[in-house]
Amino acid sequence: MLYSTARALKYLGALGSCAAFAVCTVYVMRSEAQGKESQPQAGAVANSSKVAPLFGIKIQAGLTAIGD
Repeated sequence: MLYSTARALKYLGALGSCAAFAVCTVYVMRSEAQGKESQPQAGAVANSSKVAPLFGIKIQAGLTAIGD
């Protein structure tokens, strides 16, 4: 009887850890997806004419970033 109880607890512990891992994974994936939805696209910000100059540096029209 004691052996079967210990074995059952071992399997339930393994199953519980897998379930906890799955729940945490789903939570992280959902929070990352919500964070990506609320952030603007990088190109939209870079191409916007309403962007404030960084540290007071104004880039002339027609210049592109390195590697473009």
